[in-house]
Amino acid sequence: MKISVTNYKVLLGLIFGIGLFLLLSVNTIMAQSSFPAGGSDFRTATEIKPGQYQAGSLNYEDGTTTKYVYYLSGIKIGQAIEATIRFTGNTNLDVSLYDGNETKLTYVYGSEGLDKLAWLAGSTSKSDKYYLVIKNDAVDIASNIVLDLQIINNYDADSSTDAGETITEALPIILGSYQGYFSGEQGNDLKDYYSVKLKKGNQISVKITPPSADSINLAVFDVNRSRLIDNTSSGSGEIVTLSFTPANDGDYYLELECIYGCAKIVNYQLDISGAILPTGGGLLTTIPTGVVQITSVIPSAIPTIGTGGNISPTVTAKPGLLSGNTKLIVLIVGAVLVVVVIILIVFRKKPVEKNEPQMNSGSPDADKATVGYKHPCKYCDKMIPPNSRTCPFCGKNNPQGPIRCPKCNSPIEKDWKVCNNCDLPLSVKCPKCGKTTFFADYCEHCDGRLTVICPNCKTEQPPISDVCNKCKKPLIVENTK
Repeated sequence: MKISVTNYKVLLGLIFGIGLFLLLSVNTIMAQSSFPAGGSDFRTATEIKPGQYQAGSLNYEDGTTTKYVYYLSGIKIGQAIEATIRFTGNTNLDVSLYDGNETKLTYVYGSEGLDKLAWLAGSTSKSDKYYLVIKNDAVDIASNIVLDLQIINNYDADSSTDAGETITEALPIILGSYQGYFSGEQGNDLKDYYSVKLKKGNQISVKITPPSADSINLAVFDVNRSRLIDNTSSGSGEIVTLSFTPANDGDYYLELECIYGCAKIVNYQLDISGAILPTGGGLLTTIPTGVVQITSVIPSAIPTIGTGGNISPTVTAKPGLLSGNTKLIVLIVGAVLVVVVIILIVFRKKPVEKNEPQMNSGSPDADKATVGYKHPCKYCDKMIPPNSRTCPFCGKNNPQGPIRCPKCNSPIEKDWKVCNNCDLPLSVKCPKCGKTTFFADYCEHCDGRLTVICPNCKTEQPPISDVCNKCKKPLIVENTK
């Protein structure tokens, strides 16, 4: 293919932009800071900014637990705090996060292979200040500590905030495709409400695509804020769809809630299509192909449109890592994206196709609600709310969803001998009655919980090891019957 002078200049511009962007990125990655000394308690806590810190150490002397206490400020609703820590030494670290009222929110504990600590601040968060506490409570010095601290923008639907947890706090959206987030067990963002202005008599289709490990309930409320229709996925990762026809013009509301799975922060996709009321001085109409056409709508009222015709998802940002160069990096990235678009237009010379989500499966009943709002407890069959962690009738934990492996949390089945993911044997001697039973939440014989309590630190845990998973002391499983 012959390249014209114009195309040659475009290519040079593209190469220069990408080179400059990569150079700045490398400088950012290499800009690690020395590990800061923290305070000894909440009152003496020192401020810490997002970034990567290395070469830290934390002593453990004369049986005294030592710790560093830091604080982060300016955390917005819809932002997630993520901390990854690595170290060397024959010891254990306890990394905990507290809110501004010094209430413990979450923690990770263990030796060199610590899990990532994460917390997503939802609309119910009352403070923008958090405390990060790193404690050494074992037998040796923790050295070569590396801390990677990030603030991630998990904003819902291309906004700069979290969709509210009540109808009155619903986040206004228009037709399109959006990215949204739940905190799962890593925060207090457990439910999202969206509002959209709809026209009566025009069918609306809604589709929710969750991650493969999670399940989401979708409900629609009418202009009177009465529940109109709902649908719940019957298995992990199942896409939830429904269609309805508004009986009145006005605001309708979507309620999304993670019902099981959701152990970590969940990102989902929301697709909504149909016809809505004119807003912002402009008009949205549905053209024959089903693609939404926007005419003279105020720019601030519309999400950003990407190169493929799809509405772009929320961009993950890591403030603090670039300090004064942040704005420059954003400008460079924007310039590179513009050049890429120009190259595609010049060389492909093909119209950009728009991919709208296909809501219907072909059957007239495919998009109708098939499951009620409540679900039966798998132990006593009573109907309970879908987000229940404990059955209010029989008092048992994990009343919904599949049986999960006590070690790796993967779904398991009752007739299995070992877990197909971590190879844990699934037959265990009950610590309560002494009989052999399937390794679930409760014994098949005495109905007691299959857990033991460490005689040293009193931590309750499943009997999967000979040592305590917290203090590493011998864990003696005794028959308590």
